[in-house]
Amino acid sequence: MTRSILTTALAGAIALPLLALPVQAGKLVQVVIDHSGVLHDEQDPQGKSGFNSFLNTFLSDLARQTRRDRNRTQIVLISAVEPPHILWSGTAGDFYRTGVRSPAVQGVITGTPNGCNNLPAALDEVMTNDQLEAPEESAVHVITSGVHSGPDCADLSQEDYIKLVETADAPVITRLQELTTDVDSVAVHFLTAPQRRAFLANINGPETDIKLNAQGQETGL
Repeated sequence: MTRSILTTALAGAIALPLLALPVQAGKLVQVVIDHSGVLHDEQDPQGKSGFNSFLNTFLSDLARQTRRDRNRTQIVLISAVEPPHILWSGTAGDFYRTGVRSPAVQGVITGTPNGCNNLPAALDEVMTNDQLEAPEESAVHVITSGVHSGPDCADLSQEDYIKLVETADAPVITRLQELTTDVDSVAVHFLTAPQRRAFLANINGPETDIKLNAQGQETGL
């Protein structure tokens, strides 16, 4: 009896530290979606159907790519429209089953882009999520034409808009470069041709690994 009690006690003592160990996070995939009114669609500047089509394909590809990860991968979709906010968050399994077809996500896929964007604030949200989750692996995708107005674009003139289309926004570039120090991969999708060139010219150093994909390119997933 005494030996049995000692054996049980020792087993419990050995098990306690194991139970106390933290469970490591798996993979975190964050997607920033710029569905603002300042988004520039080279194929359809008025209706912006090129953006809607690309976004639908991208999210469908993401759902299929990660569906076998189930609970290991967390997916977070962030709206870059002012004020930036989380559109959807959950496991890869849930995203494949219901998330990609949820009203909030479908509303962005099928709706007309509208409002002002705030990409630096949206990227700040990405950094906050990464710090809180502390995943083993993390990936960030930013879907934007690259045109950035900031939170106040109500009085934006046509001349000012043209300047935005041709110029990379310094705070956006800075946030993207900062992300590369904390996450494993960063990719920007749906850039206009001028914005892609401007981004490339302003990203400092070959060690900054940011994938820049133009409008007309595939999702790359």
